[in-house]
Amino acid sequence: MKIVITGGGGFIGFKLAKALLARGTLAAEKIARLTLIDQAFPAGLPGDPRLTTLAGDISDPKFAARAIAPDTASVFHLAAVVSGAAEADFDLGMRVNLQGMRN
Repeated sequence: MKIVITGGGGFIGFKLAKALLARGTLAAEKIARLTLIDQAFPAGLPGDPRLTTLAGDISDPKFAARAIAPDTASVFHLAAVVSGAAEADFDLGMRVNLQGMRN
């Protein structure tokens, strides 16, 4: 099974990735590849051969099409511009929070 986590470099996405890798399965299927998508990634990523990272803008349809393969079984969309940042830059919030999900 191939899984993608948008916002995989963020607090929740990174915790989810570590938990999925430790568990090794999702819905009783073995995890073959876990791709984290974000603009930056924290230090200390697990050295797991199933893990890949891809930096880019999930609101860009061409990037999203390249990042999320047709045979991806599950996508956890955790990329977001939250709270004050989305209020300060409404267009950025809409682009990432809404368009990123549509892609």
